[in-house]
Amino acid sequence: SVLSYRQSVTRAERFERGQRFLAQLNPDSIQTIEITKEGRVVNLLKGEDEFVVASSHGYPAKNESVNRFINDVINIELEKEIGSSESLAEELEVGVGNEKGALVVLKNEAGKEMVRFMVGKSSDDGRGSYVTRLDGDDRTIYLTSKGAHLASNDDAFLKKEFVDVAQDNLEKIEGKDYVIAKQADKLALESVPANKTESSDVTGVKSLLSGLRFEKVFLA
Repeated sequence: SVLSYRQSVTRAERFERGQRFLAQLNPDSIQTIEITKEGRVVNLLKGEDEFVVASSHGYPAKNESVNRFINDVINIELEKEIGSSESLAEELEVGVGNEKGALVVLKNEAGKEMVRFMVGKSSDDGRGSYVTRLDGDDRTIYLTSKGAHLASNDDAFLKKEFVDVAQDNLEKIEGKDYVIAKQADKLALESVPANKTESSDVTGVKSLLSGLRFEKVFLA
């Protein structure tokens, strides 16, 4: 009986191609995401309704970007075991303190680490990435089935859609010395001389608030 039990445990722990790297991770428990790469630190914190980019003055994060990152992490599948030596880890950029690799730390609501792992360099054929966990004694390095290209800068998570107002919802635009107003269900420049027509600049003003986005956010 003891022998059968030990054999079953060994089989359960045996590596299987295609298995999930973080099979036990519960995405609903993730409250903090920390990503460190090449000296840059991204810190995402979950509030009541959404994540914020704490490393960019607490500006709101885009839900789609955060969800994509979490899904990318959960869906990391493994192709094969590579080894576990410190020299190999350093070579593959998954060693402790290696700045070329991406260090990812996920924490729960109590601030306790759920998982800590490294994503290193890509394989020579570019089809996979080297990964290892740093939150336990097991330092086995694995090659993923597909490239694990995780976002690692604030810009990838910021909610950059600043204002988005459809032209159909606009009734009037007042400038310093001009007025664009709805005329026969169409926005048009007022007081245009009979022998003149609107310039292309008017079209730009009318569409200014449609999908207005920013590139950087600064603390006021």
